[in-house]
Amino acid sequence: YLYVTLPGMSVEEIKDYAANNSLEVVESSKNAHVIKYRNGNVLAINYWGTEPYKTDWLTLDAEEGSSPASSVIVTEDVGVYTLSITDPNYADAKVRLTSDCAMNVLSKDDAITVVDENTILVDTTDVGGHSLQISFTLEGKEPTIIWPAAQDISYGQKLADSQLAGGSTGTFVWAEP
Repeated sequence: YLYVTLPGMSVEEIKDYAANNSLEVVESSKNAHVIKYRNGNVLAINYWGTEPYKTDWLTLDAEEGSSPASSVIVTEDVGVYTLSITDPNYADAKVRLTSDCAMNVLSKDDAITVVDENTILVDTTDVGGHSLQISFTLEGKEPTIIWPAAQDISYGQKLADSQLAGGSTGTFVWAEP
């Protein structure tokens, strides 16, 4: 079975969430439970490491002799990826993450080692269940741009009465063709 936790939501908010669910189950196996938001900018993985797990661009694999259990969340904001990983079992997981694209590391926690431009090693030894983070860009991977949604307006209302909500953050500029 699959479930989602929605703390602090009212019954009406839960009904609305159920009717407009933005989650997609990618995998539910002995190896991993994986969901992503349909807009494509959040991927969540609970990994047990019975075998390597591969997304469309990222492979997770436990180091030999290490506990593989880990929870990974990858977010993307206009081409900047932030990967957060933790060991929910406090079992000192050592997980190797390999990207199909070269990673340009912007920042990382000390317990994350950059092995080469495509590979990082995360060692959760002695972090006590806290998340470790790394931010990076990927060479050759197009950023996901989420367009904002406009509020509905009625006939006769000014376009300025509609507000934009959601969407990617960042700065967009016109480029000369």
